[in-house]
Amino acid sequence: MKGELNQRQQKFADFMAGSGNQTESAILAGYSPERAHVTGSELVRNRKVYEAIIRSRGRIEEELGIDPPMVCTKVR
Repeated sequence: MKGELNQRQQKFADFMAGSGNQTESAILAGYSPERAHVTGSELVRNRKVYEAIIRSRGRIEEELGIDPPMVCTKVR
């Protein structure tokens, strides 16, 4: 279906939400290690993938009971 993420794109978004590392996330999602740094960069610039990363990050934060402002406050 047009506009939906394929399985590797969704895996990339999930790994990216957890690690923040584009290259590592691309490799873990099944993309070629030789091109992972380029593929990761391309994927985060894709609007649909970026939105999936944000959604996945939100789910992770909710499951852990944290939010970015709270973390920043505790770190200071």
